[in-house]
Amino acid sequence: MSQLRTAKIVAPLFAVSLLAGAIHTAVADEEKQSSTFFEVTARVQTELVGASGSAAEARGKDNWYITDSWGNGVNNNHNWSAVFLHGEHKFDNGVRVFARHGFNYDMDGLKDGRAKYRESYVGVAGSLGMVRAGRLESPYKLNTLQWDPFVATFLQARTNMGAAGGPLGAGAYIDDAVDYTLVRNGVTYRAFYSNNDGQPAPQGVERDSTFSGSINFPIHENIELAIAHIDAGNRGAGKRQGTKFGARTRYDQFTFAVEYEFRDEGLENGEFLFLSGTYNDGQRNWSASYGQFMDDGIQNNDGEYYALGVAQRFNRNVAVHAGYRRTERDITGGENTVGIGLRLTWGYRHTL
Repeated sequence: MSQLRTAKIVAPLFAVSLLAGAIHTAVADEEKQSSTFFEVTARVQTELVGASGSAAEARGKDNWYITDSWGNGVNNNHNWSAVFLHGEHKFDNGVRVFARHGFNYDMDGLKDGRAKYRESYVGVAGSLGMVRAGRLESPYKLNTLQWDPFVATFLQARTNMGAAGGPLGAGAYIDDAVDYTLVRNGVTYRAFYSNNDGQPAPQGVERDSTFSGSINFPIHENIELAIAHIDAGNRGAGKRQGTKFGARTRYDQFTFAVEYEFRDEGLENGEFLFLSGTYNDGQRNWSASYGQFMDDGIQNNDGEYYALGVAQRFNRNVAVHAGYRRTERDITGGENTVGIGLRLTWGYRHTL
């Protein structure tokens, strides 16, 4: 039996055994039911965005759009809108068992194929950490995803020359996965395995396994460091590995972040630098971001990313944002986007 096939059998069994063991312990110790709930959460983002520049013209995208985010030169890419179903039971000893399923849609409707789903998993959490199994986001993605003040909008850095995107970067999800999360003394450890690499495979070509891990740790009251790695093997186009380091600090009403990514030849084949600064004025955030892609390929098609914007939150369920972004590459040209967006969130929880 091949290593890959063995991993495909062992990984799910390992996850199920952990879940079953924790659940058995919880039931054995339970004297009475603590709490059970079912929750539905819906969120929608609508943006009015105008695109211009030589790169936008070459793609036929120099126009105005009603969209949900923007990435890779197209609208409705790496978007925010979703519907989540979540159920959870908590035992008296503090152990939680839960299941979650997410649907992914944008201004064109429900996505096609597997992209119509966001995370979908079952899990158990207790004093020894949390284990989940299903369709998951990698630690590489989660490690610094929220450090971008414009993430999942038309202003975002990922896929716009400020940070890596896709399932092996800061975007999408990976099927057939198991992960483990532990938080101790403010330090967050994440480990991840999947027998799937999250990318379509040509006919007759097996997908590689994916390994990922990350650590987020504070070194001061207002300073956080982060490190993450992902390895999805080699499909003949070079190593698909990525490593990133980051730091974030808060001072009064200001937040600053820096991140540096190394991406091997099987991925973007280069390095990303990302910088951001945000000034918080109560319910309003003023932000500026800069990114740079240093292409290690033969074409040396370097890129730069700039974004300026403001976000106003009216309450926990309603917010608006507006701004300007420019992405430029040495060979393929520049893209400008300017626009305004609205975010709405609705949730309902029923306690059983």
